[in-house]
Amino acid sequence: MKFKNIITVSLCALVSCSAAFGLSACNNGKENSDSSSGSAFAAEVYDAYANGANGSGNTLNYDEWLASIKGEKGDRGERGLPGERGEKGDKGDKGERGEKGEKGDKGERGEKGDKGDKGERGEKGDKGERGEQGSAGERGEKGEKGDKGERGMHGKRGKTGFAVCNYNSLDAAVGIDDAYVVLCDDIVVTDDIKVTGKNVTLDLNGHKISNEQDIWDQDIYRWALITVSGSLKITGNGSLIAKDNDCFCVTVTDGGKCVIESGTFVGNIHAVYVYDGELKVNGGTYSVVQKYSAARPDDYVLNCYDQSYRDGKSKITVNGGTFYGFNPENCYAEGANTNFLADGLTTEKTTADGKTVYTVVEKTVEEDNSTDTSANQSSD
Repeated sequence: MKFKNIITVSLCALVSCSAAFGLSACNNGKENSDSSSGSAFAAEVYDAYANGANGSGNTLNYDEWLASIKGEKGDRGERGLPGERGEKGDKGDKGERGEKGEKGDKGERGEKGDKGDKGERGEKGDKGERGEQGSAGERGEKGEKGDKGERGMHGKRGKTGFAVCNYNSLDAAVGIDDAYVVLCDDIVVTDDIKVTGKNVTLDLNGHKISNEQDIWDQDIYRWALITVSGSLKITGNGSLIAKDNDCFCVTVTDGGKCVIESGTFVGNIHAVYVYDGELKVNGGTYSVVQKYSAARPDDYVLNCYDQSYRDGKSKITVNGGTFYGFNPENCYAEGANTNFLADGLTTEKTTADGKTVYTVVEKTVEEDNSTDTSANQSSD
């Protein structure tokens, strides 16, 4: 073991010497170009170690022995400084630009010719004398104007006719100006008939317009079987029958106009209601199935929207007709003693089927006189 330590010390010294002098001094001045000389020397030292330890039982093989004596790895040396950058080569000379050719000389402008002399103006000739005016001839007498012939009368323009048998065709036809609409069958409506055309005539032709399901809708002003915002005349002696406890027969709105010549009109609370517009009743029969109240069941068969009536925007004029329970000469529609009758008319009271009926008639001479007298007395 002592021999192993001596060899180890010797090998370490050898390694140190090799590291310091690049294995040149320790190799008898012999230049070593690679690591083979160092390896050979290490092998010789190992052989000496192995011979000295022979028989001790603890002999290491070459790799184990070499690992046991190998020193720790030294620190990595610092990185050398980068070499200086070489100088930039000179830039080659730019080739010369060829010379521009010379511009040719401009030709000379020719001389302007002389202006010719202005010719002389000729002398003006003398004006001849004006001859004497001749005498005017006598004017002949004007003939008498013939009589102008009378102009023939202009014929009235005819209306466009429509025969309708269902709600859709009826609703479309009454939206056309100057339409003459004739029913060819009874019609059950599910929505109001909107009359927007001007100068429309609805000839009921003895047929009936009615509803079997409710069409009343306060929010969208759908109050009646027919809503008039244009102008409509109803004739043909048919009928408008509203479903019990639902709607009116006719509503006039948006400045519309309605004239009723004939027919039977059965509504609820009102048979005809004028919200904003004008109604003329020349004939027909009117009643309601749903009453206004127990105290005044039939006082509003014809009625206006109160504020529009006060503002002059709603008007009802009755020239004829028959009314069940409603007296158009004296009702509460627009306040006590409301009179919708035109001048010179009154109502005649009768009874039919246990109900009071008022029919519009002309006033007699006695009635006119009594009215005038009472008027004079009241004015006094």
